Amino acid sequence: MKFLLLCASIVALLAIADARVYSTINGSLLLNDTSLDYAKTDWKYLIVDFDKGCHWCLNFRPYWKQARTDLKAENLGVAFGWLNLNTNPVTRAKYNITHHPTQLFFIKNYPKSPLTYTGTKNAKDLEAWIKTKLAAVKALGY
Repeated sequence: MKFLLLCASIVALLAIADARVYSTINGSLLLNDTSLDYAKTDWKYLIVDFDKGCHWCLNFRPYWKQARTDLKAENLGVAFGWLNLNTNPVTRAKYNITHHPTQLFFIKNYPKSPLTYTGTKNAKDLEAWIKTKLAAVKALGY
C-alpha cells in the first residue's frame, strides 16, 4: 500500500514538473492550457500570440516573428509565447478570445493584466505598443 502511495506521489510530481517544461517554436514558448498559467508566473513580462492557423493568423506570423526578434535584441526582458486555440479551449474561454490572431500581454501582479493588443497587424506597431505598455507598467512599479 505504501508503495502504491509512493508511486502515485511520484507520478503527480512528474506531472507538475512536466507542465513547467516549455517547448519552443522559432524562439517563442509553445504554450498550452496548463503551461500558460506557469509561464505567467515564471516571467514578469509575457506576450502571447493566440491563433488557430487561419489565413489571418498565417499572414500575421511573419510580423510576430519580426517583432519578437527586434524586441529580444533590445533585451527588454519580455518573453514571447504562442498558443494554438484549436487544441486549448480552456484558455480560449478563460480570456474570451473571439477573433484570431489575438495578442495578450501578461504583466506579473499587474491588476489590469492581460492587456489586449488592438492595433494594426504589423511588426512596428506591435513593437511600439509593447514598448509603450512596458514603460507605463514599469513606471508604476511592475
